[in-house]
Amino acid sequence: MQSKLDTQLTEIKKTLSTLDRNCIPPVFERIGERYFYIQEDVKLNWTDAADACRRIGGHLASVQSREEFDAIAAKLEDSEKYFLGINDREVMGKFVSEASGRRAAFFKWYPSEPRSTNDREHCLAIKERFMFLNNCTYKKKFICQADDKI
Repeated sequence: MQSKLDTQLTEIKKTLSTLDRNCIPPVFERIGERYFYIQEDVKLNWTDAADACRRIGGHLASVQSREEFDAIAAKLEDSEKYFLGINDREVMGKFVSEASGRRAAFFKWYPSEPRSTNDREHCLAIKERFMFLNNCTYKKKFICQADDKI
């Protein structure tokens, strides 16, 4: 019985995976195993960036692995800063995904990070292939993800 249920679950997951790919909003591109949108034209504060991602059918991005981070970072302008969906706005030092509310899975901190020099530095950004804490009210480019995974 368990084997039959496992087989059915595997088939359902395959079907859902196909459906998910068919429902990806057109502005998202596949980077690694997931879909992302890199906003290059507009700079917004973290809250407005999160709203903008939701309006196009996604969330501010949370990175799952080093490979995913490197693939995304390779597409970014080194001189620019990009907001991610990772923050410690509720509990300092507890970094969670905006998409899921769960603890973030991957970090590639700049050598002196994470450190907050004031009470507004709670939102992660990428610059020059590293993550760092940044003031959530500053305006930056941003990265959206098409799913709600960490």
